[in-house]
Amino acid sequence: PERTAPATAAPAGGGGNGRAVRIAAAAPAAAAAAGPALLDQVREAVVAARELYHRTDRGQLLRTLAERLDEPLRIAVVGAAGAGASTLVAALSGYAPEPGAPTTPTLIDLTGPGSADRQEAERARSLLDPGAAGGPLAEAFVLLLRHRRPDDVDVLSVLHGPDGGHRPAHALGVLARADEVGGGQADALEQAQRAAAECGADPRVRRLCQTVAPVAGLLALGGVTLGEADHRSLCRLSERDEAELGRLMLSADGVAAALRGTGDPAAPGPELLDRLGLFGVRLAIELIRGGRGPTSAALGRALVDRSGLPQLRELIDTRFVRRTEALKARSALLALDALVRAAPQADEARPLRYLLERIRSGAHELTEIDLVDTLRSGALDLGGEERRAAEELLGASGAEPWVRLGLAAGAGPREVATAAAAHLARWQRRASHPGSSKDVRDAAGVLVRTCEQLLAGAGPE
Repeated sequence: PERTAPATAAPAGGGGNGRAVRIAAAAPAAAAAAGPALLDQVREAVVAARELYHRTDRGQLLRTLAERLDEPLRIAVVGAAGAGASTLVAALSGYAPEPGAPTTPTLIDLTGPGSADRQEAERARSLLDPGAAGGPLAEAFVLLLRHRRPDDVDVLSVLHGPDGGHRPAHALGVLARADEVGGGQADALEQAQRAAAECGADPRVRRLCQTVAPVAGLLALGGVTLGEADHRSLCRLSERDEAELGRLMLSADGVAAALRGTGDPAAPGPELLDRLGLFGVRLAIELIRGGRGPTSAALGRALVDRSGLPQLRELIDTRFVRRTEALKARSALLALDALVRAAPQADEARPLRYLLERIRSGAHELTEIDLVDTLRSGALDLGGEERRAAEELLGASGAEPWVRLGLAAGAGPREVATAAAAHLARWQRRASHPGSSKDVRDAAGVLVRTCEQLLAGAGPE
């Protein structure tokens, strides 16, 4: 499988093989909490490791780590065979609401960790090994889960690895094939929203990813690639008598026959059904009849909007792109930690171990991400509401101050300062409460520091 990033989308369908593509995304916030200073420290650590291990077989890993610090963020889309990883990568790659955006993460299509083919499954698992000789596959992950398929969680648990290397703060979950929830009925996407929320609350899923968003990948890709001939065929189909159309829409065979009978020699015919799916054809007709699809471009946008793809893109932006520096630094540090444990080089590695600890202890954003992972693992004794508030304050729902503090978008400095002060008092009380365990007191101390930083950043109105 390729480990570099060609600038073309992987084809839709099964058989993802680790190929990488680039997608446009919004620019990261100008004042990210983990700036170039953090990456410079990590570069220093990588240089020290290369000097220490230059005569060992770890050279390729360290060269890769050095290169990755200067490359775009790498996001792996991972799913069991049939979950739709390749389709989602193709849809994300083709959907660029902000053309020319300067930040272009690399998407890696990886299907197969749960494949029935033993060799394919082992190959996929080897790519997910954070200690692989070629370096970590990616700094962030989009994990595909299907409705009522608990085996998908088992498949994705391979990410944890023998050393527990996977971190949920580096991953987003997607309830894949959302249009099939509830048998693909008219309210499938509404049902999928509820199913995604239930899935995200599952403790096993919380240990894998930050949140779960429903996405109909086939619908999204169909909207992205919808052409003029497709639109004409769907418009003609929408003109059928209501009763006749209702009978046709009961089965894929009926829709295929109807598409063949549109009378347009340039029409895509049943092939359109393969690209949109039965649910997508039904939805397209509903949108056309409702006036939301007068042109192919308008209909394509409407299908994409309904698919959940824009919401996923926003999550990728807020959770990953805006924290690129921190995610890249943390991924490299995790790989270096694993390297030192596996090949300690006795006393010679002591300065490197000290350097890694110094970098970690001095970077508060890395401490925040570590605490998010601890909270999502269930290892900390906090109640549901308190845990949710802590995760939000730590930036698990977005790094902007107003998101962290649960305020409305665009909240002013005074509102931010007032809310930050209230949160500060809350976590100071928790840290000093006689009933708090040491772990809870330590966590509260991290949250206190976060509040202090938010207060300092609010400044005067």
